[in-house]
Amino acid sequence: MPLMPKIKAARPLARFSVGTHTAVLYGEIEPAGRVQYAYLLTVFDPARQIKLIVSSEVNAMKPTMGGGSHYLCIFDDTGRLNLGDSDDWADEELFTARALGIIWERLEQGGAGKTSTTPG
Repeated sequence: MPLMPKIKAARPLARFSVGTHTAVLYGEIEPAGRVQYAYLLTVFDPARQIKLIVSSEVNAMKPTMGGGSHYLCIFDDTGRLNLGDSDDWADEELFTARALGIIWERLEQGGAGKTSTTPG
């Protein structure tokens, strides 16, 4: 992938199976750049290569420009796509549900399969 979140460290919180792919939810993220992340849901293909990342990014402009507290973004082979801001993306459950939906939609186009959940 040409563009990826810049992080130093993150703690895995949960693991999901999406067809032949594995998705790992990360939290407690230490950024390596200026962008702060609340959560990253990273999708690995069967060869353990990163296929897609859905991120919850802190909206640093909220105090001056308003909007939701976090941005929902997708990193893939085409780069980074911002899907908009909401306070929902600061909530682990709401973020995870939406991120898994995005992953399912994108992988289903390529013929993925069922989703199952395994804690951390």
